[in-house]
Amino acid sequence: MAFPLLLAILLPTVLDPALGFRSPIAAQAVNAALPLILMLLAWGFSGRWWVALGCEVMLLGVLRYADHVKLIYLNTGVVYADFAVIPGLLREPRLILGFIRPDAREAVGIAVVLFFAGLAAWWFRRSRPVGVRFRVGCIVLAAALLVLIGRVHIQANVPGLAWSIWNQQTGEKSVGVAGNIVLGRMAAHNVSRFADPATEQAFWREPLVQNAMQKAAADVHDRRPDIVIVQSESLFEPSMLRGFSDTPVLRRIAQEKPDAPSNLHVPVFGGRTLQTEFEVLTGTPTSFYPGSMFAYFELMGRHSIDALPRVLADQGYATTLIHPNQRGFWSRATVIPEMGFATFQDIGSFLKPQDYSDRIYYVSDMAMTNAVLAELDASNRPAFVDAISIENHGPWGESPPADESALGLPVELHGKARSELADYVQHAIAADQAYAYLLDALRASGRPTIVLIYGDHLPGLADVYRKLGFKDGKPAQEHNPPYRVWANFPIPEPPPTTSAYLLQGWLLHAAGLPLKGHELANYLAGAVAVDATVSAADKRRVLDEYANIAAANVAKPVPPRGINAGTIFIGHDHLAGVVRQLAAPDNRQATGITGDRDLFMRAVPGQPAQFDFDVGLGVASISLRPYLAPGCLATATDPLRFTVSGDGRVLYRTSLQASALRLATLDLRGTRRLVLRAEGASSQTCDGVHVRIAQLLCYAAECDSPGPSTPPATAMLPSRTLAHAQAGETKSAWP
Repeated sequence: MAFPLLLAILLPTVLDPALGFRSPIAAQAVNAALPLILMLLAWGFSGRWWVALGCEVMLLGVLRYADHVKLIYLNTGVVYADFAVIPGLLREPRLILGFIRPDAREAVGIAVVLFFAGLAAWWFRRSRPVGVRFRVGCIVLAAALLVLIGRVHIQANVPGLAWSIWNQQTGEKSVGVAGNIVLGRMAAHNVSRFADPATEQAFWREPLVQNAMQKAAADVHDRRPDIVIVQSESLFEPSMLRGFSDTPVLRRIAQEKPDAPSNLHVPVFGGRTLQTEFEVLTGTPTSFYPGSMFAYFELMGRHSIDALPRVLADQGYATTLIHPNQRGFWSRATVIPEMGFATFQDIGSFLKPQDYSDRIYYVSDMAMTNAVLAELDASNRPAFVDAISIENHGPWGESPPADESALGLPVELHGKARSELADYVQHAIAADQAYAYLLDALRASGRPTIVLIYGDHLPGLADVYRKLGFKDGKPAQEHNPPYRVWANFPIPEPPPTTSAYLLQGWLLHAAGLPLKGHELANYLAGAVAVDATVSAADKRRVLDEYANIAAANVAKPVPPRGINAGTIFIGHDHLAGVVRQLAAPDNRQATGITGDRDLFMRAVPGQPAQFDFDVGLGVASISLRPYLAPGCLATATDPLRFTVSGDGRVLYRTSLQASALRLATLDLRGTRRLVLRAEGASSQTCDGVHVRIAQLLCYAAECDSPGPSTPPATAMLPSRTLAHAQAGETKSAWP
């Protein structure tokens, strides 16, 4: 009995290259705790020591390999906070597990380990299990150790072990991979950091801030433009790499200002998109919380806050997030409403295969862009649309182009790294083309619009960076993605370089919107940060003071307002039963209402198809995606038309083409009866209209509890498709 226990305690030190028997005893003990717990549980349940040791070795191997992969692609090791993403991993395993691709040497090592594990299992197959009392004792001891780790809190710094929650990304160097996880759990309560009121007040007293405030006071106007933000997945300029020509690969993005290829400081490298996203939407630097690895899990999810979407909603904007992925990933299903978004178009708003790229797992940037344009077109007021792309998400290399001659790849790059880079560059160009398409469409529309596009982080192309390197000689981790701003009206010159958390104040100022509170502070801090006459020390002091204001805003609960008050999101994947209940009695057995399919409205010449829904004041808004079946050839002289009415008032009307993407979020506050109507010519290839209900915003989970009976004035405004209609048809700047 003693030998297996001793071996279980020593193995974590032997198998962890960061530790040795000369390492502090405390570091070895902490590193052994988690493997020992698993070993005791396995011994208790199986009764066989060799099974228990095998489980421990397997855990140590998995942790070590995961740490190795994370360090390569993300420049950070395994930490306790990683366990928060397990639910998202189960929903979308490819987004993370796709990076786990053992090379030949690693595959041989895994095969050797499995061989010896099988050999040990055969050798000890006849060994008798230990007694029941010993097994119970193992389980009790393991449970006690788990309670100890879970309940005992430690300080953020452990000087005796040279470990701190602030540097846990590399904590395995001090206490091993398993020890880093254990200490991360015990110190997790230190992640939250509270603002200092005195420091907040010091910001407003700064002469530098007061001077910046005087300069900004005269720039407010009443234009209220549409605002579009595009967070482009893994966007960076490949021509910064050695072997590329100096001609930008992202040609359209390179035409906009500011024109530097690597000018947006973001808090992450290679992944953890949510950190950059959090900074942009809240205006809060994640550096204020050095222990935070996943801001949406650690800093949000408890209450609503005054983030950028809610600030714009208070100024009369329709607020929409478009992200063609599972809405629960990165806990977005929880935090997106908390930040004030009234609509969340997730993967359920997109159709397969027509909306997907040649990377069959991901929706294309062009389809996402068309969704942005469709939402803008259908809005009945100024709109804020935040689009988070996914087409160019890693891993790369599985779908490189058949012909890469036009990509300008370095001739010296070969093998796996070349395939990965070709795959990446091809889809980075697709992102650039989608951006160009967006700007062309907005320019043609004539509506005042300002667009911000930025990359969330550099891609995890470890082999490419290692083999090519950057032209400036700096490591990949010291480079940043680009950001660009476009508007079809005069705006101030964008800062040549800035940080993700300082974007929102500048954007609101450029849009001419009034600033106050933390948004004003954000703009003023950004103005000081780019002022060439201010010393680096003064800039650092002002930014540190501002960080306290931003953190106080995140920590301050605010009641949901406007359309978010008392409502809940219901996505497409949970709508089948709700739609059946809302359908008028004579429609409930109609085609498309039963099951989880989209609605189908058969078009018969002279006989419009119609669905009626008794929403009974229980639905605040609805997102609809009308579409034609692939191959449908509606005639130009008599196209299929789709109309939505609420209580006899037309809310939305459009004509449909097989290649068009129509997506509309409609305000139904105060509406009792909703009518969908399809009419027009039919043919053998096109006999009706499909309608996907992508999202409902309801006052109860079943949409059966009424909200306010008197709609706000904004709900009564016509959508733009109606306001600009000619002869009863939609006037749209895009197909």
